[in-house]
Amino acid sequence: MVIDKKFFDDNEAPAVKKEVIKESVRGPDLKMDMPRNSWERVQWEKFLNDTEGNEVPDGLDPRGMNKEKNEQMVSPTWPGFSRELFSRLLNADQVEWKKEPSPEHAWADLAHKSADEVREWDNLQRRCYDDETWSAMAALSIASSVKEVVIGIATTEDLQQEREQAAGLQALAQWMQNQADKEQDPARQQQQQEKADNLNQQVEDLMNQIQQKERQAQQQASQVDPSTMRQAVRAGINQAQNRIEETERAMSMLGAGKDPGKLQRSGGSQLKTALAKKIMESEKLRQIAKQAGRLRTTALRKARTKCKTGRSEYYGVELGDDIGRMLPSELIKLVDPALESLFYRGLHEKSLSQYRVRSRERENRGPIVVAIDTSGSMYGDKEVWSKAVALALISVAMEQKRPWGVMLWDTSLQDTVLSADGMARPEQMMEWLEAFSGGGTHMDVPLRESMRMINECKELRKADVILITDGCANISKSVQEKYLKASEENGWSTFGVQIGGGWESGLELLADICGKQNVHEISDMLSREDEDRILERIVPGN
Repeated sequence: MVIDKKFFDDNEAPAVKKEVIKESVRGPDLKMDMPRNSWERVQWEKFLNDTEGNEVPDGLDPRGMNKEKNEQMVSPTWPGFSRELFSRLLNADQVEWKKEPSPEHAWADLAHKSADEVREWDNLQRRCYDDETWSAMAALSIASSVKEVVIGIATTEDLQQEREQAAGLQALAQWMQNQADKEQDPARQQQQQEKADNLNQQVEDLMNQIQQKERQAQQQASQVDPSTMRQAVRAGINQAQNRIEETERAMSMLGAGKDPGKLQRSGGSQLKTALAKKIMESEKLRQIAKQAGRLRTTALRKARTKCKTGRSEYYGVELGDDIGRMLPSELIKLVDPALESLFYRGLHEKSLSQYRVRSRERENRGPIVVAIDTSGSMYGDKEVWSKAVALALISVAMEQKRPWGVMLWDTSLQDTVLSADGMARPEQMMEWLEAFSGGGTHMDVPLRESMRMINECKELRKADVILITDGCANISKSVQEKYLKASEENGWSTFGVQIGGGWESGLELLADICGKQNVHEISDMLSREDEDRILERIVPGN
C-alpha cells in the first residue's frame, strides 16, 4: 500500500522519516535479531554478491530462485532463512533469538528446532565454526533440503513490511488527528479530520489483511510434519558434510587444503571461497580430484616401497633412549649396582648419551614432467583419468618438495606449468585441469617441450618424463633422434602410458621413445590392477 501524496500539502508533511525495509534478495530476519552491521550479515552479503550471476549446483541458490523460470520458488523470506543457518554454523549458535517469531515464519522456527534435535547438527557446527566458506555451503545444502518440505506451504509473503507500513500509517493518522484538534479554522479542521479518518480506515483495512494472512500462515505451518522436517534437516546436514569433504579433498589435491599456511600464502579465506565455488561448479574438476585422491594413495604407497636408504654413519652425539646406539660410558652403568638406577632413570627420561646417525641421500627422488595428450579422441573419461594420474603424481611431488612440470598438447603446445620449488598456486592448477583443446596429435610437441623445460630449468635435470596418450601420433625422425640423444646425455628417463589399447603402431612409437620396458598400456581405466601396475613403474621413490 502506498500513501497518496494528495493527502498532504507541502507545509503539512510530518517531520518523520518514512522508511520501509527493503531487503531485496537478502531477505528479512525470521527467527533471529541480526544487527544490520553485524559481521555475520556482512559475510553473508559478501557471499551473495560473489555468487550473483554464477551457476550453483543442485539448486543451491541462496536467493531461492528457479533458475529456469527466473522466478521465486519458495518465498521472499527464503534468503533470510539461509542466512540464519549460516550465522548459526559460523558462530556455533552464539546468536540472538527473537522472543517469538512471526506467524508466517513458523516453518523456519520448526526447521531451526529440528536442527537442534539431530545429533549430526553438532558435528556440522564443529566443522563449520569460524569458517565462512564451509558455513555458507552447509547453510545452502540444508536450506535446499528443507525447501522440498515447505515448498507450496511456506507463505509467499513477508508480513513485516506490511506491519511496519501499518505502524507508519497509524503514526501519520495520529499526527493528522493532533493537527485537526489544534486547527481553529472549522473548514480546515474538517478537511484534516477527514484525512485522519481516511488514514485510520486504511490502517484498519491493512491490519485486517495482515491478521487474515497470519491465520493462513499458521494453518499452512501446521501442515508440516515435525518428523518430516527433521528428516529433511538431517538429509541436508549429511549432504553438507559430503560436499565439504569432497571440496576439501579436491582443494588438498590442488595444494590448498587443510594446511592454513598454504592457503594463507595463496590468498587466504577469499581464495578458499573462490576455489570451493569453482570446484562445486565443475563436475570435471570433482571427478579428476576424486580419482586423483585414490591414485595418490597408491602412488605414496609405491613410493615408500621403492625407497632405498644407504649405509648409516655416526656423526655426533645426542640424548635419547635407543640402546642400540648407546655410548659405552652409559652401558657401563649396568654392571655397577650403584649406577644401575641412574641408567634406568636416564632411559625413562630419554636423557642417555647415544650416537647420532644419518643415512646417505635417498635415491629415486627426482623431478617429474607429465605430458598429457588433449587431442579430440581424449575427450571424456580418458581426459579425466590422464589428468587424475598427473595430479596424483604432482601432488606427491609437492608433498616431497620435488620440482615438477606439466604440459597439455595436441598438434601444438596448449598449456604448460613449471614448478622449480615443488609448490603451486591452486588457481594455476585448476587452469590446466580444466583446459582441453581437442585437436590432432603430434608427438614432436611434447618431446620438444620436455627438452626445453629440462634444459632451461636446472632443477628438472634427470627428470622422469611421462607421456600419456591414447594412440598413434605423427613424429619427426629428427626430433625423435634429438630427444633420445639429449635424454641419454643428461640422464633423464621417459615413460609412456597408452590409454584404451588397440593401437599397435602407437605402442611401437612409444617403445621407440621410451624403451619397451617403460611402455604401459591401460585398456580398462576402472581396473585397479592396471593402475597399480602402471604406478609401480612410473612413481619415483619416497
